[in-house]
Amino acid sequence: MFKKITNGRNAVIAAGIIYTVMAIITVASAWIIDLHRFDLWLSISRYVALRPWTAVLYLLCAIIMALLVIGYLRRTYMPRYRKVIYILIITCVCGCAVFPCNREWNRTVAGIHNMFAYSLMLVGFFSFLTLLFLEKDKSLKRFGMIATAYAAFFIIAYVVVRWRAFWMTMFIWENIFIYLFLVEIWLEGGRSTDSQSKSPSGEG
Repeated sequence: MFKKITNGRNAVIAAGIIYTVMAIITVASAWIIDLHRFDLWLSISRYVALRPWTAVLYLLCAIIMALLVIGYLRRTYMPRYRKVIYILIITCVCGCAVFPCNREWNRTVAGIHNMFAYSLMLVGFFSFLTLLFLEKDKSLKRFGMIATAYAAFFIIAYVVVRWRAFWMTMFIWENIFIYLFLVEIWLEGGRSTDSQSKSPSGEG
């Protein structure tokens, strides 16, 4: 059963399910006790850091997700630079989990969290950009076009323009970004066999 769950692209699907369940538990439990109920301006990281037990839950889930994705990357053909980018993304995700975003607990820790969060945003944008301009696989290239446009919009709305309507619904926009990461990694497992056959070692 475990082997079936972690086999091939199932590992990415499992990581997505773990994240989704964690997010539902974290947010729903906060709303039930009337803690920031329906406040979509809070990011998932802010919801996670409202209570110690949800921060621990998020950390455990992030570790499991990281292990699943790392195992998937080791077994999946893709250019080496893609694997480096994904390792950076995983590092940023785990960094956000290790350092909760709650200034009332510790301003320094929250500041470190924000460094990882901004790095994740920039590395993610770069990852989508490389799909758009360097990728030969058509499905990945098409996805790169869509994801790059979204990431550019996200950065402009969040950092440059600081659009109020965007900030007030940050929870939605942020989660779309996260699921785009998962879709991107999942699509990597569908690279053509022609591309794989060109590399004796199974990597680009």
